[in-house]
Amino acid sequence: MAEQDQGNQDTGAGEGMYGDMSGVTGDMNGCEGDMTGCTGDVTGCSGDMTDCSGDITGCEGDMTGCSGDMSGVTGDMTDCSGDMSGCEGDMSGCTGDMTGCEGDMSGATGDMTDCSGDMSGCEGDMSGCTGDMTGCEGDMSGVTGDMTGVTGNVTGCEGDMTGCEGDVSGVTGDVTGATGDMTGVTGDPGGGDPGGGDPGGSMTHEDGSVSTHNEDGSGSHTGADGSVSTWDADGGGSHTGADGSSSTWDADGGGTYTSADGSSGSYSADGSSTHTDADGNSHSMDADGNESYQGADGSSGTMNADGSSTHTDADGNSHSMDADGNESYQGAEAHPAP
Repeated sequence: MAEQDQGNQDTGAGEGMYGDMSGVTGDMNGCEGDMTGCTGDVTGCSGDMTDCSGDITGCEGDMTGCSGDMSGVTGDMTDCSGDMSGCEGDMSGCTGDMTGCEGDMSGATGDMTDCSGDMSGCEGDMSGCTGDMTGCEGDMSGVTGDMTGVTGNVTGCEGDMTGCEGDVSGVTGDVTGATGDMTGVTGDPGGGDPGGGDPGGSMTHEDGSVSTHNEDGSGSHTGADGSVSTWDADGGGSHTGADGSSSTWDADGGGTYTSADGSSGSYSADGSSTHTDADGNSHSMDADGNESYQGADGSSGTMNADGSSTHTDADGNSHSMDADGNESYQGAEAHPAP
């Protein structure tokens, strides 16, 4: 097998190459090694991929800032753009429709169908998904999982709902502080809805949980597991889970969340958001779709709405691409530390 040296900016298709592939142009089949700033379709490859452009099929490895459709990929995906089918791995700040994917999705944008994993601050319709949802926006059909501070219509779902906004149909689970019409709900209909629950006062349920509903629409709920939720008359509220997780949301569609593992984030009504995972990796997006990320290892990058991007790895190697697709690379040895 021909060996590809690190930093070699070759052109042409790659078959069964081994080694680091940086700045390679062409389709890659069955390659093994790290791929940085590559352009071309990647099929059956193993290795980390950073700022690659092209469709990625049946690959294994972490992907950071990649663009292209991903099918059957195994690995964590951070700030990637493209439709994802049958992928496994954590997806943070990814953009694209996700079908049959498995992994935690934080700050992801796109429709999610038959996905498995917790979703925090996600935007898009969710059909047949399994996982807890915190501060998400989108319609939910046949979803299994607890929903906290979710905005969107909920149809045929299973799970407790706290501080949600949207019509609720055929749901199995307790509904607390929800706003919207409720049809065919199995469980405590709770407060917040003008047509359901106690218009005022306190209620202790069979499981020991307690709900309080005020005439102005505000209220609180303390679960049997120690979780606590509050909501105000304007649509804002907060939730603290029994596992130490917490979230807040305001009447304008903004909010914050902190997971039990230490990850946290915020989202605003204008579409901007931030997320920091339990390992210290962070991602932010502004209202115009411009994004930036900072790795716990010192790597960083940006992705702009016009398609331009930059990435600097933990060793100081950098890659940039402008809106027209022109790319440049800078090795750490070209700009040593003073």
